[in-house]
Amino acid sequence: MNSDYKSLHYADETDRCYGLAGMAISLMVWDAEEMLLEIDLDAPAEEALRLTPDFYLTLAPKTGAKAAWEAAVGHFQLISALTVANVTCRHIVRHGRSMISTALDADIRRFLTEEGAEIAQLDDDEVSSIYGKILAHCARIFRHPGVAQLANDLTDAIQKNKKLPAADVLEILRPLNRM
Repeated sequence: MNSDYKSLHYADETDRCYGLAGMAISLMVWDAEEMLLEIDLDAPAEEALRLTPDFYLTLAPKTGAKAAWEAAVGHFQLISALTVANVTCRHIVRHGRSMISTALDADIRRFLTEEGAEIAQLDDDEVSSIYGKILAHCARIFRHPGVAQLANDLTDAIQKNKKLPAADVLEILRPLNRM
């Protein structure tokens, strides 16, 4: 993420841990937890949530145009969910806000608009629709007291251990399956 999006940057290590916790929760909610390899707090910010190679969009050369576009849109939706969950967990769970600020909302929209155009050739309206749905869903998720407690627990584990393999993350988040 470039410096144009300063409002999306982490304030401190605790903020980063809440962001990583939010991203891990979003992987569970979007049924993509099998893509998680580990969380490594000592890694650079863009590498702290380590994902399997399956996360990085690669298609067979003979994939049809429609299937390729649908895969790209799905990939964009997951990137959007990770981004929005990172921010909403930090703001709703850590800071106790009811929603993200207007300025932060604008930066996320701008970032995702660029990503949507690059990844799936989505126009502004298509990105806005996807973003709006994901933001509403993430806000609902992180306002849930049980999810907030799991985010706090995972944040504590990340801060304490610095590195957590996927199995440990998923064990902490297992109660999500019952919510």
